[in-house]
Amino acid sequence: MPLAVALGVLGRPAPNELSASLGDTEALTGGDPLAGQTWWLRMARLRPALAQLDLVLREAEALGRDAEPRLRLAQLPHAVGQRWVGLSLDGDLPEGVVSLALHGNGLDRLGGPRAGLLAGLLVDEWTEVVPHRNETTGIAFRYDPPDAAPPQAILLAVPPVEDEPWTAGTLNQVLLETLDLAHLRACGPAELEPAGHYLPAAVLAFNLDGDAVSTDLNPLTPQS
Repeated sequence: MPLAVALGVLGRPAPNELSASLGDTEALTGGDPLAGQTWWLRMARLRPALAQLDLVLREAEALGRDAEPRLRLAQLPHAVGQRWVGLSLDGDLPEGVVSLALHGNGLDRLGGPRAGLLAGLLVDEWTEVVPHRNETTGIAFRYDPPDAAPPQAILLAVPPVEDEPWTAGTLNQVLLETLDLAHLRACGPAELEPAGHYLPAAVLAFNLDGDAVSTDLNPLTPQS
């Protein structure tokens, strides 16, 4: 006794519009007859439900059953000449578009007298948002500033000659002298001679009483 499998009956709004979209294959696929099949193979690698259906179809084909792929594409609301949303877009896409990938027999008879009903299985469904071609964006960077920072200092200048007003030349001389004194307070690698090999310096123990292991760098400093 043959086994009969009952499929659920799905209601389809606007069946004539769906039938018209199925007949607009040239525009939906952009003239590529393999566009739908290429999309199907890619999605079968990502969607578990589609992967199971693809496995059933391939095994049925290997067994010699009538499993010739009959993948059809549709899009609602239907617009004449509009590309299918599952492919690369050509122009702007209206909002609220529902794309359909139908696999089965009898899809050409959807506009018949019982067009409002369809028996089949809903294998998979998902919602995606197609981004706009142009967006106004911004970028911000967050980073930790260096913890080591020079101390804040205020230069208090005193007129070199009492009871004489400040002049631009006198203030300039005070600033230049301050810079010279700041340079004298710092030592460069050339002035450190052998001790310069230890810089940037590591932390070394130093003990004046000699009761612990320590490092004395005094012999390495230049003697004046």
